[in-house]
Amino acid sequence: MITPRDDHFGHQTALPLHEPAADDSGITLFTERFWYTGHGVPDGRLAFNVGMGRYPGRGVIDGYAGVSLDGRQFDYQVSRHAGDRPLDPEAGALRIEVQAGFDRHRLVVTPNASGVAMDLLFHGRMEPNEEGRELIQKDGTLYSDVNRFVQLGRYEGWIEFDGRRVDVDTRGCWGARDRSWGRRLELRTESGDHAPSRFPPMFYAFACLQFEDEAVHFFLKEKAPGKVRFLGGSRSGRRGGDAAPVPITSVQHALDWDARAPSQVVTGGRMSLGFADGSSMDLTLRALPGRYFLKGGLYGGLDGWNHGDDKGPLHEGSTRWNFADAADRAVLRSIADQVLEIGDGTRVGYGALQCGLSQGYGQYTEVEHLPTM
Repeated sequence: MITPRDDHFGHQTALPLHEPAADDSGITLFTERFWYTGHGVPDGRLAFNVGMGRYPGRGVIDGYAGVSLDGRQFDYQVSRHAGDRPLDPEAGALRIEVQAGFDRHRLVVTPNASGVAMDLLFHGRMEPNEEGRELIQKDGTLYSDVNRFVQLGRYEGWIEFDGRRVDVDTRGCWGARDRSWGRRLELRTESGDHAPSRFPPMFYAFACLQFEDEAVHFFLKEKAPGKVRFLGGSRSGRRGGDAAPVPITSVQHALDWDARAPSQVVTGGRMSLGFADGSSMDLTLRALPGRYFLKGGLYGGLDGWNHGDDKGPLHEGSTRWNFADAADRAVLRSIADQVLEIGDGTRVGYGALQCGLSQGYGQYTEVEHLPTM
């Protein structure tokens, strides 16, 4: 079981922080990560991301903060040597303050050359959703062992970018965060990378969805339609309530895609979710305009810079993107937080979905030729 202590840096294995540590075999890159996503509602135009990673085997801490609005995205990236502050979640202009585990997290980006700055407070509105551990083993070799939990909530504060300031409050800014730690396979999707990631036939969906009184998170990986390789997540209620989160047991999906887009973009569809207590939830999905491409946060690598790379004592970068520019979209690829409106027939809610598939999966063939991530 996770505890509020797991909201702090310091993990050395995929186990929760209070469990005994074990030696890392060094087969893959041990990563400990904070990640936050937010979106304006009900129009869904604003989307933002903040992330920070700790790589104890490399002595590196890196992070990013970015925001998109009306087809443009602005990012700040940073890396530092861990030095004598290996557990401090800060680098350059970016700082994460865990004011109260499972409750309040403050995200600060002070003014810098990128033009992206912010001071946001995340309120953990729902009980955390444990995803559990995902192990990837082949021929007796452990390639990945990652533990993750997700929490849905609201944001308040302000964001500055492109010379403008946007104020947000908990009524109109919904979102989620996750905490993950463990041995992680590197994602390498940059054109010309010396060791690019290869994707066997697969479909993935990472969903963070919420109504006023309930949240659902799941991470689904299928190797063929209906053939699950991994499924983790749960349905949870408001913090402080009597009901414990209920694990998810099945996901059926029928998604609609924009076949004219240069990357894999969901426009809507339906999902049917099953849970361990025998209950189910049928959802309709409608894509809203907001979209944050994680390439701006170095996912998959960008301009020769990958997560965990040693860039020196302190290194900062920035990017600006225009989604209407074909060259920009070719670099940004597919993996993105897509802002959604969701409904179950009586309630309307909002969330973010990362979703895609590779060639040979067997469904959604109209977009399988586009970049997977």
